[in-house]
Order: sequence, then structure tokens, then C-alpha cells
Amino acid sequence: MLNIQKIFEAQDKLDRKVVEVHGLEGQNLTGDVTQALYTELGELSNEIGFFKYWKKNKKDNKVRQYDEWADCIHFLASLGNKYGHVEEVLTLEFHDEKYILHQAEESSFHHLFDIIYKVELNRLDHYTGALASLLMIGAKIGMTFDDMEKSYFKKNQVNYDRLNSGY
Repeated sequence: MLNIQKIFEAQDKLDRKVVEVHGLEGQNLTGDVTQALYTELGELSNEIGFFKYWKKNKKDNKVRQYDEWADCIHFLASLGNKYGHVEEVLTLEFHDEKYILHQAEESSFHHLFDIIYKVELNRLDHYTGALASLLMIGAKIGMTFDDMEKSYFKKNQVNYDRLNSGY
């Protein structure tokens, strides 16, 4: 089972550090975080290339796909924290790996990205749909729950390194 609680907690800690380092105390960053999520979703979509019907030689760079997926989960977890969805999310069963794998097989990339782009992330039911969709996208590109955690925490460390180097 995916330890989503560990991800939410690590993201809260990172977000607090970003606010501290950049002097953003008291600012509402929710709109910026949402826009960052949409931007990273576009980058993930581009790396997967599922929509590139015109390309004969599509690249399948798992390292880059996993990295972009990790960016997306960072911002989605940040929004879950900002909207206060975490406690409720932790009670749900959708983060069971077999369930996610089964649902991913039944869903297209188009549908899963569409869900995330169109939901109201401040609504718990919508947010959980977006989170489940992102997990399914990860499964569709070949990620296990272990890969998802590793990718998140690898990128989390990169983000701390960037903060420490004045990025």
C-alpha cells in the first residue's frame, strides 16, 4: 500500500521551508500551486507522448516520466494540505495498488488527465478523483507504488538541494 500520509507530511514540511526561505509568510499561494500542477501535468503528458499521433518514433524515457510524475504529486499533495483534505483522503481505500492497477487498465491517458484538469480541487470528492487519476497515470507508465514513493522522495531531496543552493 502507498504510504500517502508520509508524502503529505513531507510535502507540508517542504512547503513550509519554501515559504520560509523565500519570505512568503502570509501569502496565499494556492493559485500559484494550482498553476504549477497544471504546468507539470503538461510536462508529464509531453514526456509520455500518448497524444502524439504524428510521431512514428516515440521515446519512452521512464526516468523523465517518473520525474515529471513526481513533480505532479508534489503539487497535488501541496493542494491536499492547503485545502485540508488529508485526514479524509487517508481513510479512503483508493490507494490500494491492485485497485489502482485495475482502474488504470480500464482508463485512457486522455480521460485521466482530463479529470485532473477539470475538477475543483478544493472539493474533497473532486480532489480524491484527481489524486486517484494521478496514481493511475503513474501505474499506466509502469510505476509501482514503491516507484511512486521513491520518485517522490528523490525529487523531494532535489527540491531541498535547490532551496539550499539559492534556486
